[in-house]
Amino acid sequence: MSLPATLVPTRSDAAGQDRAAPEVATRPNRPTLPPERVHPDLLSEVRQHGKFDASCLNCGGCSVVCDLAAGDVTFPRRSIHLVVLGLKGALLDGMEPWLCHDCGDCTVTCPRQADPAASMRTLRRYLTGQYDWTGLGSRVLRSRAWHFGLLGAVAAVVFALLVLYHIYWAELSLGDFATTPMGMEHMFPKILYFTWIVYALAAFVLLVHGWRMYRFAIARSRPPLRHFIAEARTLFVHAATQAQMRNCPTEARGAPVVGWWLYAGSAEAVPRRWLKHWLMALGTVVMLVVTAFFLRWFQTDAVHPFYHPQRLLGYVASAFILWGTTDHLVRRMRRPKDSATRERGALTLPLLLWLTAVSGIVLHALRLLGLELGAHYAYAVHLAICVPMVAVEVPFGEWAHMIDRPLALYFEAVRERARAELPVEAGLEPAQT
Repeated sequence: MSLPATLVPTRSDAAGQDRAAPEVATRPNRPTLPPERVHPDLLSEVRQHGKFDASCLNCGGCSVVCDLAAGDVTFPRRSIHLVVLGLKGALLDGMEPWLCHDCGDCTVTCPRQADPAASMRTLRRYLTGQYDWTGLGSRVLRSRAWHFGLLGAVAAVVFALLVLYHIYWAELSLGDFATTPMGMEHMFPKILYFTWIVYALAAFVLLVHGWRMYRFAIARSRPPLRHFIAEARTLFVHAATQAQMRNCPTEARGAPVVGWWLYAGSAEAVPRRWLKHWLMALGTVVMLVVTAFFLRWFQTDAVHPFYHPQRLLGYVASAFILWGTTDHLVRRMRRPKDSATRERGALTLPLLLWLTAVSGIVLHALRLLGLELGAHYAYAVHLAICVPMVAVEVPFGEWAHMIDRPLALYFEAVRERARAELPVEAGLEPAQT
């Protein structure tokens, strides 16, 4: 029995007789991927986000020396050449910039001294701006004026809200507000709702951020749902432990864990990079969770004993943040000046984290000493630091990498599982026969 004529195309042979053309193996209801569009301005767009040296010889030394580059993942060489060729779609589709953990071995190996590690950092900032749907992320990551201007504007709004609350809600005169010592318990219910609003806005932006990353990366290939479920553990493991960083060759060469106070500029005199980064992230996440869900318990005028869980948790989290940010700031400041100045806002996030921890410690000390007026002013400064950090740096700045990197590793694991099962599920069209 032959197929209907509409399903079997015909063509004439040399004798003029019709014969069936070879059937084409196709997947039903699968759209054909459009051809890649070349963006000639891609290189200049990327360079607006920091240092990006395009003088790559394609020697492959950077990919060979990197222990994280394996199989189909060949960074930084592949990502650099995609930018040079103007293949923006392929760049957005790839996860390589997020799989890099900035160990710097590629820069040491590069015969052109092109600093591919800096190029990968620039690419991560560029991609962060592309994932942001509001357009603010790209502006913040490209322009110091936008970055610091937005931080300053949010801080000014915080100060204004505090003044308006005390004058119109608490019905204090401006002179009483500026000079009268008082407790802060009356503010805490309003601060709780304000905190929820700030966190909710940042979380919403990041959720859309992650959705756009998904659309760019693997939405077209349509991996089945079972692959996402099977690799869910990958997302949680990397989000909670930063496990990928432990595979960096610099970690394998690291020295035994010692205190940051022994820092003398030598890699052998400091703890491993992963441990410092993980503890800093852990302390930050703990404080975010506490202030988002347990602020009524954590924020009070009551002074608990030293051994109280509230105080111990705050001390430990603050110590982790101070340890990690101090070391990070010292390392960034010791980088070559030309490299540091090209990285847009490279010190902003660790500096804001450090200032948040220090201002919180000062506030706590003033409250323990019973200096209510000083505590009031310290609380205002503390809010003016941490609120812009959450409202600007988390959704629009470099802090978005806390979400981007685990998601990238998750999406890459889903693609690898799809490739292993069936090539077409990784977005590859079946070969014609």
